[in-house]
Amino acid sequence: MKKYLHLKSIFILFLSNLVGCNTPKLESHYHLEWGNKFNKFQIWNIDGNRMKINEPVCLKSDTNCFSSRIYFSKGLINVSPWVDFHYTADYKIDKNGIINMINEHNGVYDTLKLVPHKDCITSDQYFKQKLKRTTTDFKLIENDMMNFAISPSKIKNELIIGKSNSKTFILFNGNKITEQTILKKVNKEELSVYVDERIKLKEILPSLHLFRSKGYSIQLMTKEVGENNEQVAFLKKSIVSINTLKNDFYKIASCEFCYKYPDKKIDTVFKFKIFGKDSCLVNDKITDFFQLRNQICRSLIKNRTTRLHSEIQLEINSEILFKYYLELSSQLDFVNTELQGTYYRNKKDPDQKRILDLQNNKQFRKISLEFPLRISETIHSF
Repeated sequence: MKKYLHLKSIFILFLSNLVGCNTPKLESHYHLEWGNKFNKFQIWNIDGNRMKINEPVCLKSDTNCFSSRIYFSKGLINVSPWVDFHYTADYKIDKNGIINMINEHNGVYDTLKLVPHKDCITSDQYFKQKLKRTTTDFKLIENDMMNFAISPSKIKNELIIGKSNSKTFILFNGNKITEQTILKKVNKEELSVYVDERIKLKEILPSLHLFRSKGYSIQLMTKEVGENNEQVAFLKKSIVSINTLKNDFYKIASCEFCYKYPDKKIDTVFKFKIFGKDSCLVNDKITDFFQLRNQICRSLIKNRTTRLHSEIQLEINSEILFKYYLELSSQLDFVNTELQGTYYRNKKDPDQKRILDLQNNKQFRKISLEFPLRISETIHSF
């Protein structure tokens, strides 16, 4: 009898070990990657199959600890909760420990990759190391509306504008520059511009003008905070020109989503004045950036002329902080996104049926080109 019980115990132990071996135990730092055009990822920090997004996992002994639970059952991976819902998917683990999570919906397969990583650094650590001889107090602007993202270490040309002992410094690829610095011309190279949240718009205009005149295209950068703390995000502001006028007046012309209709005569002009953060003159009333965006959307969608032959003219106070200028630019960038989902009702426009067909079939990339944004900014102090 004792021998039988001993053998039974060994058998149970063998089964429990077998189950344990077949049940993955996830630890450490992962990037959740998906097939998106923005190159963004989400950080999953995991300890004993407990997960937190973009934060350290709290101790098990902490009674106030909240974390998502990851468990495996019947060939499925379950995450409960993932943000605010229960996620379930088929999964496969390759030899590198990458977990491919696969869902199928109406014959379409969606794959997410959970990729183990180590020795990653945050963007804060990147700038701390980069600026250790210049300042210990660099505060990169945050903006959740910017979607395109990249690791700062992968950027070729960077311009950093910040404060050190209340004085403004400008670093181009690690070297200090001034307005008198002589730069060589380039052939359409990208320049990523990082600006401290305490810098005013007027403080960066001379640099933007200088680099644009030498052939650089401008990417306005911010700190990524929503999904991960290792990337920086940028706003694709398609600047056509930056000109300087007398008395520190600057004029920036940009044209977003203009590939299909690049050269159109301007028949309609919409004028708005920007005083400061969420303070702008719209239809003789002071309102915020959100209402400015709504007014521009309503104006552009009126008819074929306003859709294709209009220009948005902004008079902007150069004394505002640059971070508020970025908020404004983000709202303007979202105009096109909003128009993509707003049914185009103008029956006098010969393009109406085609645009409605694109909207009904969710052809958003093609729809975006039907609503070009021609923007002219006059920037000065007032």
